[in-house]
Amino acid sequence: VHSVFWPVGWPGFMGALFSVTGPSVLAAQISNLIFAAVVFVLVAILGTSLSGDRIVGRVAAMILTLYPNQIAYVPLLSTEIFYEMLLLLGITLLMRERPLPTLLAGAVFGVATLTKTQNLCLPAIMLFGVFLTERSRGSLVGRAKTLSALYITMMLIVIPWSWRNYLVFDAFIPVSTNGGWTLLTGNNPEANGDYTPDTVLAQGLSHNPADQVSMDRLARTRAVTWIKENPIGFLLLLPRKLLRLWVIDGDTEWFY
Repeated sequence: VHSVFWPVGWPGFMGALFSVTGPSVLAAQISNLIFAAVVFVLVAILGTSLSGDRIVGRVAAMILTLYPNQIAYVPLLSTEIFYEMLLLLGITLLMRERPLPTLLAGAVFGVATLTKTQNLCLPAIMLFGVFLTERSRGSLVGRAKTLSALYITMMLIVIPWSWRNYLVFDAFIPVSTNGGWTLLTGNNPEANGDYTPDTVLAQGLSHNPADQVSMDRLARTRAVTWIKENPIGFLLLLPRKLLRLWVIDGDTEWFY
């Protein structure tokens, strides 16, 4: 049975890697270590570019090397280090503000979207933020051109996978089918800002890969319905989700 519950980016990379090295946890861990090293370089470059001070870039990289979650993810065969590298590389290329780096950034963001679906919206949000700091007609036109070039290139990377999904599942699935489940497990009567898969709204949902498309749609419908019926509860959950993400921040504990 085919499955597209998780995005294909990281499994696709590991498949390409293992076609050369053979199935090897060590090979994937070494690749993570290399990606982490690239991340440190990119953080130093971005910190220097944004602040105009090389010391800021170096301190930022040093802080990241000491961040427990960053350390803990390196030996794990999960998407985080790979995606982190793609995200920072795309931003670095985009900041060059020239045609070729912009197109390369689009390709990188395309692979990043195939790794984490929410990345699809990120370039638009970033460019909108830049526009807000440079409010002028010339800036608006320039950012619109950049955004168009960026997303055209991104779609050239993403659409072949979306088309494959349509052929296999006879349904429009841009990247993966876990969006509805993710939305539901964070927005339900038992939600507390964390992952709540045992909610009453999950009753009757099938996790059989053969039913993943209908499950995704049904989970999303239930989550959206709950949000519409409980807008205050939904808003009150936001600070608890931020607390979970930025203070407790223990994603790696699940793996260990």
